[in-house]
Amino acid sequence: MPRKVIWIGLMISIVLFFLILTVHFYTEGYRHYAIINTMTESAQTAEVESLDKSSRIDPTVCYMDTTEFENKFEALFKKNVNVKLKKESFAFSFLNDSGDIKAVSITVTDDRNIPYHRTYRTDVAGND
Repeated sequence: MPRKVIWIGLMISIVLFFLILTVHFYTEGYRHYAIINTMTESAQTAEVESLDKSSRIDPTVCYMDTTEFENKFEALFKKNVNVKLKKESFAFSFLNDSGDIKAVSITVTDDRNIPYHRTYRTDVAGND
């Protein structure tokens, strides 16, 4: 009888361990996906909102105010993120080609010091 109770307790412990491990794995996966998805959506919206519409002479070239883009991205990211972040930091790197911006590299570091990197390339002419 005592061996049976020990065996059942061991089996319950193993099942609980794997259950907790599975829940943790999927929770972290959702956290990563939610942050990356929010970064993409915020970058797309911030890019459209920070275009300099007065410089659209050539339809294949557009100019963007980088300071305005950074501010709008940060505001949109903080508003739309689906996970709790206590403190996040942002780093931006712009790929310029004779004044117009070809791509934006964004790194968000969360409160756990985990960097989330996303590169957003725009195509204002509609060509892929």
